[in-house]
Amino acid sequence: MEDLFGQQVVMVNGHPLEGAHPFTEEEAAAILDEVVHGGELLSQLTFNLKRLRKLIASKKPFRVDGARRDAWEDLVWVYDLYESPSLVPFDVACDAVGLDAEVVRSGISSEFGDELRAMGTIIQARFPEHYETVKRKLGKYIVIGLH
Repeated sequence: MEDLFGQQVVMVNGHPLEGAHPFTEEEAAAILDEVVHGGELLSQLTFNLKRLRKLIASKKPFRVDGARRDAWEDLVWVYDLYESPSLVPFDVACDAVGLDAEVVRSGISSEFGDELRAMGTIIQARFPEHYETVKRKLGKYIVIGLH
């Protein structure tokens, strides 16, 4: 993209990146390989769900704090609830390390069903226009509307 002065500007997520591109194509490929094929995305998911499990077990009053927010971002990725496709779909991340994405989703929904219902309730209240999509996608794994 060109700026007002005709200079080429590199855009990342819709924002101009100052200076040179941060990675060469080879570095970017190595990072992608580590993130996807090295299982970094799934390791982060595991870490965030462990934090959520501890939060739930603590019986503290329900609030959306850092641990819950991080886990919910991952759950949105796992169940493909984004408005637009993610850069690395959950199924691709699972395939790269030899996991069955549907088995993982089923396991997560078994353990975190109440959390998914709470997330669905909040989405319904704050973003009612997206609730039907969320209900349809999560409805394969849990009964939505029960909490």
